Amino acid sequence: MARQDSYDLPDGPKAPPLKMTWDFLRNRYTLVPKYHEQYGDTFSLRILPGPRTFVVFSDPADVKEIFAADPSQFHAGKGNEILKPVMGEHSVLLTDDAQHQRARKLLMPAFTGPSMRAYHPLVEAIAKAEVDSWHSGDTLVTLDRMNAVTLDVILQVVFGVTDEKRLAVLRPKVNRMVDIDAKMLLAWSYPKLFALPPWRGYFKNQQAVDELLYAEIRERRQAHETGPDGLAGRDDVLSRLLRTGDSEGETPLTDAEMRDQLVTLLLAGHETTASALSWTLHEIGRSPRCWHGPPPQPMLETTPSWRRASRKGCGCTPSSTSWHAPCRAIRSSRVASCPRARP
Repeated sequence: MARQDSYDLPDGPKAPPLKMTWDFLRNRYTLVPKYHEQYGDTFSLRILPGPRTFVVFSDPADVKEIFAADPSQFHAGKGNEILKPVMGEHSVLLTDDAQHQRARKLLMPAFTGPSMRAYHPLVEAIAKAEVDSWHSGDTLVTLDRMNAVTLDVILQVVFGVTDEKRLAVLRPKVNRMVDIDAKMLLAWSYPKLFALPPWRGYFKNQQAVDELLYAEIRERRQAHETGPDGLAGRDDVLSRLLRTGDSEGETPLTDAEMRDQLVTLLLAGHETTASALSWTLHEIGRSPRCWHGPPPQPMLETTPSWRRASRKGCGCTPSSTSWHAPCRAIRSSRVASCPRARP
């Protein structure tokens, strides 16, 4: 992002910022390749609010240089400001310099190797429950099914909510919170729109999610403050974050900071992971190696539940001799053409 009068900017389309913003939000999958062909590897776009200038880089060498540059020169948090109304001012994606380093330091203990392995049984159980609900001959829209899996993983593994009554309340509200389209981005740029429909409904739902999250944080913090065994047996991300702070020589996360980081993990990890899983199943369905004989070696090294999920995702059981016909369900045009599932 840059000011037009401060930098020597590359050439780009000259459309008015309002039109450019609308076109970019609605049709960027064809718009960006078109501009790349017209202007080359690097070009600029004038986007609202502001208007501000975005410089698009596509040469791998340029991208590598940017990611390897001094963070003090490239403030990613400033570039993500549009996410502030939903992720919050404390989000690790919206902070820079010392504040960002502190947030990373406090978040990292929940994502070490041992921590990730501790989440494995619950993640596997959630995946198995989903796969067991599939039936041979069904046509699955894999993005929808993987969205359901990743949502439950975040609710149970990240938020630590495993009580079915609480999950029943959270699921629809969180599901609506992550259902973001182009017009919602306009409200994040112009918060006054939250007073008007349809943005008002989204904002009220976000407030309801916040209330549930703050209640969960308060309850878990009270359990932690009762003594070292208050969170005994709790290995979810929220509980781990409540244990960090003093041992790292940092002030522990406040309730507001905790909320912002949890929502960040939700929005950054939900549909991105679901889309990757959906495309994985899509490619398994397309691959002849999955139609006959044993699964590829990497799959053999994973857990039995994942092998069952991979095979059942193609519509067959471990004892099936042919993988071909059932795979048509995975290759359904409804799956392949889903615009939100683009890699």
